[in-house]
Amino acid sequence: MAVELATGAGRPSSCRGHEEGRVNAQRTSLAEDLETPVEAPAEPVSSRAFEPWASYPWFHFLYATVVFVLVATGLLIQYPDWRARLIGGYGQTLAWWHEWAGVAMLVVPLLAFALGPAEAWETIQLRSWRLEKLAIHAINLWFTIVSGAVFVVTGFLLWFQRGLPDPVIDWSYTLHDVFSYALYVVIPLHVLASLGRTVRNLRARLVRVRLLVTGGQRTEKVRTSREGLTCW
Repeated sequence: MAVELATGAGRPSSCRGHEEGRVNAQRTSLAEDLETPVEAPAEPVSSRAFEPWASYPWFHFLYATVVFVLVATGLLIQYPDWRARLIGGYGQTLAWWHEWAGVAMLVVPLLAFALGPAEAWETIQLRSWRLEKLAIHAINLWFTIVSGAVFVVTGFLLWFQRGLPDPVIDWSYTLHDVFSYALYVVIPLHVLASLGRTVRNLRARLVRVRLLVTGGQRTEKVRTSREGLTCW
């Protein structure tokens, strides 16, 4: 009797068949698990959903658009005679557009850091202390950061100047005007430098295409600047 209980010989055939089927199913499942490659867990969608919109090209485009609106409205506000000749007035409307473009000047960088902090920090680190060949990028970046901060701070002080001391208002006007004149000089230089870099990148890409088409001996990748065609 003990032998029958230990070996299961005394169990009904239906029970033994059910148990053997369960064991075989477990073995099959184990074999499938061993043969099937384990896929890495998918990265949460929320962490990368907005990455394309936080990348440098998109940030550059949005920020450049905001600066263009600020410069256009600022010039017309600063020079009433031009405004009268070009559009015949609308000073209050231009001031409203200029003020809200200043709000966008603050919001766009904050969104870039919020949606893609790693991308934003990488851009700053790569461009802030560049000393080889394209050192102008470091100057351009720091001017953009400093001037943006000055424009936002002084702009809000001038927007809500009621109750502020006169020296604060006067210094805000002075700094706002000085950095505006500097911006009028920097923007054309920035556009010219970016166009030259774009031409160099186009030439390098054409050389690469020619080598691929003609099957030339040079097979190494032709070096181009990191910005490619995305930096104006």
